[in-house]
Amino acid sequence: MFAAEQGNKSQALSIDYGFIMTPKWETMVRWDKHELLNETDGVVWTDGDARNIKTMTYGVQYHFSPKMKLAFNYIDRKVTAPNENNMVVQDVVGSIKNIFSFQLTWIY
Repeated sequence: MFAAEQGNKSQALSIDYGFIMTPKWETMVRWDKHELLNETDGVVWTDGDARNIKTMTYGVQYHFSPKMKLAFNYIDRKVTAPNENNMVVQDVVGSIKNIFSFQLTWIY
């Protein structure tokens, strides 16, 4: 857990939609928003430690069999540090880029 001290709060929202096009092909889209440390204890963590993360994920899965599938995802990520003016912090959150991923799942 991130910043587990009493008084710290975060919140998140996620919306998913999947569609099975054929017995072997499936598509999905997911939008999520995380507001990390939107409230802080003010002692160890401050308002400057807040981070906002928004992602949009697009995915396609191919099912070879009921126990084996190949998944491809593209994740569009936006990260901000809304209460922090430090250029190093802004460079770090600005360096977070989008992701392409492939995953082969085999249940044996």
